[in-house]
Amino acid sequence: MRKYGLALFVLLVFTVGAHAQTAPTLKANGTLHSINLGCTPGTAVAGVTVAGFNFYRATTSGAEVGTSALNGTTPVSTCAYNDTTATPGVLYYYVADEQSTTGNQSKPSNEVSATEPQNPNPPTLSITSVALNIIGTQETLTASFVDASTAKDFWFIYDNSQILARGNKIGGGTVTWKGNKQPELFFAVCDNTGSCAVQK
Repeated sequence: MRKYGLALFVLLVFTVGAHAQTAPTLKANGTLHSINLGCTPGTAVAGVTVAGFNFYRATTSGAEVGTSALNGTTPVSTCAYNDTTATPGVLYYYVADEQSTTGNQSKPSNEVSATEPQNPNPPTLSITSVALNIIGTQETLTASFVDASTAKDFWFIYDNSQILARGNKIGGGTVTWKGNKQPELFFAVCDNTGSCAVQK
């Protein structure tokens, strides 16, 4: 009789220890440039200290479990996470769990889904390519950019201390600079609304 009692006690300890805290309740909200995740922590369990929370994502419902946490290997201290790696227009599914200081994790939370909306006002100005060709002590930088608007764009080629070339175009185009080799070159273009793009 004592053996059965001991076995039952060990089984109960092991079962409780596997999920030493209850699952959080998760919610998600898709906003421009990110999906915001918030949650309510699970009910506190005596003797268990919560280290933080983990958040998981998938593009298929129910596929989040077993994936790597969005927050990496270290749980976040607050029950919230901002997913800035979402692709606009894609539907994502999320779950979260709590992790104790001993490494035990709760069962997954409820599953939620959200989509990051498309940018209603995407930037019209963008750099499409920058190429650098070095021959001896000379280098040639060729850069291309596009602008869907009809604004006049001002472009610059510069190093860390001075502007090496400048000019303006409407609707984008390709510019080339050739000169002595520089430690680091940058190409920048700005429109007359103050929107800029930079690439090195």
